Amino acid sequence: MKTLVIFLFGVLSMFPLSQIAAQNLDKYYTRRVQEGGDIFFIFPNEDFKNSVNRSNFFFDLTIREGSDSATINFTYYSKDPAPAISLVLITHDDRLEAPAKKIYIDFVKKKWEHRCSVKVPFAGLQKMISTNSPLQFEIVTADQKFVCETKAGKWQKYADALSKIFYIFTSD
Repeated sequence: MKTLVIFLFGVLSMFPLSQIAAQNLDKYYTRRVQEGGDIFFIFPNEDFKNSVNRSNFFFDLTIREGSDSATINFTYYSKDPAPAISLVLITHDDRLEAPAKKIYIDFVKKKWEHRCSVKVPFAGLQKMISTNSPLQFEIVTADQKFVCETKAGKWQKYADALSKIFYIFTSD
């Protein structure tokens, strides 16, 4: 038994830890071949919350090859109707603001559900993802701001996956 444990330890130590704990990117995105450039759709991230009103925030990304922008579709909830005017992406070092376009507003489970879309420069988004600090989203409405955050550990894992996807996107 001791020999088997030593043998397995020896075999496993030959592989770098990064290969053993490699991410499966298929759970983060899909790629569709289209005329004019492939489309990369990054699945929704539901890890963000507004700590003040305890509401959820989730977003997804769509990027088309050959485009210098990325589309962020996002959903947030509020007690009263509060259509977004803009979305601000915030890191420790940077801010990126984009005007929001309403996709729909609905009343769901005693809260207003807002679905919106923004276009941001891909280079700016890529720079913000590559920083060590977690990304925050600030939803700006006519009379209030909602700041949505996630835990640093969850963000780091997601940001690592996004960096790899962005590399695939830019290397074609």
